[in-house]
Amino acid sequence: MYNVTNEYLEAMQEPIQRYKLALEIGDQQITDADIVAGSFQIKNQCSDNNVVQIGSVYTGELKMTLAAGIIERNTWEGLRITASEGMMISEDPEEFEYVPLGVFYVAEANHNDKGVSITAYDDMLKFDKSFTLSTTSGRPYDILKLICDDCGVSLGMTRGEIEALTNGDAPVALYSENDCQTYRDLLFWLAQFMACYATINRSGRLVLRQYTDTITSEVSRTFRYQGSSFSDFVTEYSGAGFTDIESQDYIYVGTEGEDNKLTYNLGASPFLQYGTLSTRKQYVINILNALKKIQYTPFRARYLNSPAYDLGDLIKNPGGIGAGAVGCIMSFEYSFTNRLTAEGFGQNPALSTASDKVDKDIAGIISRTDKNSIYFYTFKNADEKQIEDGDTVELINIRYTTTEAKQVTFQAEILADASVTVEDIVARILYYLDGTEITDYHPTETWSEDGQHIISLYYMIDVEPGTLYRWQVFLNAAGGSITIPPEHARATIWGQGLVAIGKWDGYIDAEDTFGVIPLDDITLAAFTAEAEAAPVVMLEGDYEETFGVIPLDDITVAAFEDIPLINKESLYITGTTWQTVKESTWAQIKDAFTW
Repeated sequence: MYNVTNEYLEAMQEPIQRYKLALEIGDQQITDADIVAGSFQIKNQCSDNNVVQIGSVYTGELKMTLAAGIIERNTWEGLRITASEGMMISEDPEEFEYVPLGVFYVAEANHNDKGVSITAYDDMLKFDKSFTLSTTSGRPYDILKLICDDCGVSLGMTRGEIEALTNGDAPVALYSENDCQTYRDLLFWLAQFMACYATINRSGRLVLRQYTDTITSEVSRTFRYQGSSFSDFVTEYSGAGFTDIESQDYIYVGTEGEDNKLTYNLGASPFLQYGTLSTRKQYVINILNALKKIQYTPFRARYLNSPAYDLGDLIKNPGGIGAGAVGCIMSFEYSFTNRLTAEGFGQNPALSTASDKVDKDIAGIISRTDKNSIYFYTFKNADEKQIEDGDTVELINIRYTTTEAKQVTFQAEILADASVTVEDIVARILYYLDGTEITDYHPTETWSEDGQHIISLYYMIDVEPGTLYRWQVFLNAAGGSITIPPEHARATIWGQGLVAIGKWDGYIDAEDTFGVIPLDDITLAAFTAEAEAAPVVMLEGDYEETFGVIPLDDITVAAFEDIPLINKESLYITGTTWQTVKESTWAQIKDAFTW
């Protein structure tokens, strides 16, 4: 429900209510006097018409008929409409409190005898833009920001608000073999992963919302029109599952001891394909815990004009045929000075059978890679990269394998914003294949001025078919700092028979940063350096070297090596006795100490 004052809430309970409509179309101010009576309506929904749905991305629609001549003909398309409705909240006929109804853009204008019939939609339509990336990764906020920036829509939530949602702080990666043909598809899967539905709020910004168990309002039968209907069951969930694309198995999670309600099918979610099975199951458990808040009665009711109500509001309906039923507004049709028709959807848990919970025959996206075809896998950064003077930061990380090719091609374009602190700033690229630096090739750019610069990269990578590879690109800055905004490091790896990595490959990337450790008032003490031989050669024995206090006064900084050579039949290591080896076996232990 839109955040209104107590005076507004009290006025909503009055048997007689007075409203005004105010619109801005382009640069024109419009009132309800300019609108044909009964023609103004707004529709929106957050779920399908027969089930409770998470992940939905429905578009809000506004329709009305205006008197002819208000807006010049042939100038309607794309005009912005900002609508709000005011309700009189006191006996003063001039005291109205306005509630915004949304921001819409004209898609169609038809001239007829009554005037100009307008159809307009909110910004959800902008997500019907082709999505060309094969993969992306980051936190949900970073991916949502990327989606909004690419489609020209404002994000109406902070990082903290998104991280507070279900799985909102989880590291996520988009599975390469997915059906995300548009940004709307990507938004659907991400919202579902967070147990939310996506909608455009009244300010015209994208927000994610979750179903709640907190009652928003009570509407007695006095404020309900005849013709309302309420189901005789409550929709509840006790299980959830998804399709594992790699194994083609259906992974199910249920509520122990209470698994007799509905099962929510998450399908072949591309955000539930990476990671260990236990981690992915935990994500599903988190989603199921959010779904357990759903204890709703499906209904259809017509209320008095109530523009403050919104999608997701939980309405208790005492009295009459409502009998105290609690319904969630999942679809509404609002008509000015007429009524609000609200609907809530759901299924009867009594119709759920055991087979629903173990159904293996769920269609997923099972990819078949043609070894003779050339495939492209693309990447772009979801979050900003900041490289300070002297730092080296990873920009690109792609894992891949091939079925046929022995060589694949890497290409990238990086748009950098440089800040020079000395004469020149040097941007040096470092390539790593499976954690090993390619030392003989370092593309380097030298810039003498602040501002934006482009780094274009190209490299042919030798591979063995059927082997997993990790390709990393790092950027080192010297002489200034470099900023890479989100989506400004774009790369592709392409080749014949290139395939995706469909399961966790055993890599765990970890990084920790320490600040400056002050040396003031440090007490020096004796320390011991122990050299431990790895059991590549099985020997017995031990070796220890002890250093006394090293004064720091007038110390000469140098690097030195201490290489002991040991020739024994056996060497005892860390309490474990290994097998006896030949007398001719030598063990070399090397410790390097540098100050």
